[in-house]
Amino acid sequence: MSIPPLPSGKPDFSRVVACRCTQQELDKGRQTHLLRYSNLRSLTRFTFDNLLPKGRSGNPINQEQFHRVYEAAKAFAAEPKGWLILVGPSGCGKTHLAAAIANERVSQGQPAFFISTPDLLDRLRSAFNTSSEIPYDEFFDQMRNAPLLVLDDLGAQTSTPWVKEKLDQLLNYRFNSELPTVIVAIIPIEQLEDRIRTRLTDPNLC
Repeated sequence: MSIPPLPSGKPDFSRVVACRCTQQELDKGRQTHLLRYSNLRSLTRFTFDNLLPKGRSGNPINQEQFHRVYEAAKAFAAEPKGWLILVGPSGCGKTHLAAAIANERVSQGQPAFFISTPDLLDRLRSAFNTSSEIPYDEFFDQMRNAPLLVLDDLGAQTSTPWVKEKLDQLLNYRFNSELPTVIVAIIPIEQLEDRIRTRLTDPNLC
């Protein structure tokens, strides 16, 4: 480790400079924290590197469509802005793309939180329990303010007034705050709740 010089050329011993080994440990610790925060777990294996840029379809039209989505996802991962909505039939690679975005952000040292819609709602319900590790308000606030939220399987949830209310609160908050959000819908946008559909199709964010 070298000591940064003063303008005079003499070493500046008044500055505290982390040695390389300490910086490496700090970087490793931050990466571990980001991975734990991301909630990706086994989905850390889903990256852009192991995803076919044209998908798995043998249809040239489908390949071209997937390639455009693939490039849009990579661009979003490089600079998250607005909302990215992924819609398509089961098995077409939506979740892989969404997880790849989150993994790319983590690899860049940036936070991203990945969760499926049913799991999000289950965790909100369990957070009402007094024995919950994270109180309801704290967990919901984390979801609303996540620097990048990746919400998988929208449309898989059982629709109840409470579910509609929570999803509307979450998406409306992120919409108004213009927070980067990736949403994977497993049903056509037209079949989603009116308020949610309005958010997902707003031209200013998507």
